[in-house]
Amino acid sequence: MTVITIYQLPRESGPYLRNLVAESNRVFYTKYIVDKIGLFAPSKGLTVEWQVTRPWGSLILGDLLRRRGSLYISVLSQPGGGLVRFALRSRRAQLYEPDPNVISRWSYSIQQDEAGRLWTFGTTRIDSNDMPSLIRSKLGRNSGTAEYWVLPPELAYPYRLRYDKGGRIWFSVKLQGTPGLHQFGVLDPATGKATGFTIDGIGTAGISDLEVDTRHTTVWLTHRQPDSVYRYDWNSLEAIAYEDPALSWPGLTDLSGKRVPLFVSGDGHVNTLDPDRKTGIKMVSASHYTLQPRVTELAAQDLTVTETQDPVAVTTVSEPEIYAGPFMRWPVPAITGGPTLVDIKRVGNKAYFTEMGDARLGMIPV
Repeated sequence: MTVITIYQLPRESGPYLRNLVAESNRVFYTKYIVDKIGLFAPSKGLTVEWQVTRPWGSLILGDLLRRRGSLYISVLSQPGGGLVRFALRSRRAQLYEPDPNVISRWSYSIQQDEAGRLWTFGTTRIDSNDMPSLIRSKLGRNSGTAEYWVLPPELAYPYRLRYDKGGRIWFSVKLQGTPGLHQFGVLDPATGKATGFTIDGIGTAGISDLEVDTRHTTVWLTHRQPDSVYRYDWNSLEAIAYEDPALSWPGLTDLSGKRVPLFVSGDGHVNTLDPDRKTGIKMVSASHYTLQPRVTELAAQDLTVTETQDPVAVTTVSEPEIYAGPFMRWPVPAITGGPTLVDIKRVGNKAYFTEMGDARLGMIPV
């Protein structure tokens, strides 16, 4: 039996809890649509939330990461979107926005490279057309710059990003409604060389998430329709499939971990797998491109920050492992309907995950 700890965070009027950053003694998170950043300290049983607002319109906060004394958060509002830097000590929030005639929309995932530059993706406006692009930003005190690489149509609609120690940025591709195209890609910004990979198979939903293990030349991928996990070796161009028809829609979402992935599924389970119980090998084809970067400016403005504090209710449940094909699964009890698990991060011997519908944070030992 595995003991799962559930923390009830302050609830909003909708299913808005999304992404998290886990540290040894605290967890940071964002609340989608309502524009809140949160800090939860399990040892104190207390949350601190900061409402960030600008004079007009919602920000729509997305993915986040922490670097030094600040949180960096992707902003999904249109037009343009942008990045928020939130200084934890001063509680100062700044929004870095592009010219919407250059970057027409910022999007979800955010990563940082070894130089501290921020990677995300979005659409850039080229000759009145919105083109999918990878964007690398460098933020100053009151302004910043953004380099962007326009992707070929075959790699349109990137969804998740991962930066590896070799300096490359990997991304999953969600080609909704395109049968047989299970794609992901990688860009080396030093050379402008991009490679797109296509896994042979069926389905229409595209690849959801990926995790890169540079030491073992491996990329782990989650896929929907059929619900499965792939282990891709970029030396052999082979993808080992771990399929599980029991993982029903909306299927797999985020991974955490590398040698053996730990991930959440939209049907309300935390999952891992037995790497030896594979269900088949699928071949991968590669296409190569050369991309040129373009540069634009980012303007910064201060945001209003309002702080609130609330106690957190804590419950524990003991759940047995459920074996389904190659997967080991732990169910998360629901409050209203089925729990929709969105994000998961491993830190030490624990993993924290978010449950969107009822604004709950969970912890499971790993």
